[in-house]
Amino acid sequence: MKKGEYVSIGCEVYEKGKLIKTNHFIEDFQIDNDIRINHHIAKKDSTVFYRFYFFEKNDTLKMRGIFNGINPVQKFDLSNVAVGSFNSRTDIPKDLLKRHELFFYYGLLKGEEKIKQSDGWLDCSSGLPKDKLIDEYDFVIMFFAEKITKERVATILDEIRESKSVN
Repeated sequence: MKKGEYVSIGCEVYEKGKLIKTNHFIEDFQIDNDIRINHHIAKKDSTVFYRFYFFEKNDTLKMRGIFNGINPVQKFDLSNVAVGSFNSRTDIPKDLLKRHELFFYYGLLKGEEKIKQSDGWLDCSSGLPKDKLIDEYDFVIMFFAEKITKERVATILDEIRESKSVN
């Protein structure tokens, strides 16, 4: 990472093949709180660890992120999910040149055709590309990381605001 760059973490939620929600944890935090995080203080040789903790309780999946300076919490409604699980990608490069998938939650919805066809079993998702996951499962939360360049830091919040106002 160069000075002024950072790694953005987010997720996309798909239900029955359709994108229903997109979150950008660091950027949404800034937008919701009307603040701007100053990324120029990052050193060239710094290492930053992002940690994710997931808790599934009742009909809610709760994700707590431990990021550099903020600890966002996201809740996902699982009340319509009959069976679900997690899986992760293993080929994550150290230098993110583009958006890269990290891990995902996937499942089958109650009363839908796929849960009936599977007899309540969740097939293995290992090695499936994103488009296949979205097609094969009724519900997918795809978590991703993306390097935000110093130049893009100046415009990223406006990009996200604009994309949310269109939806």
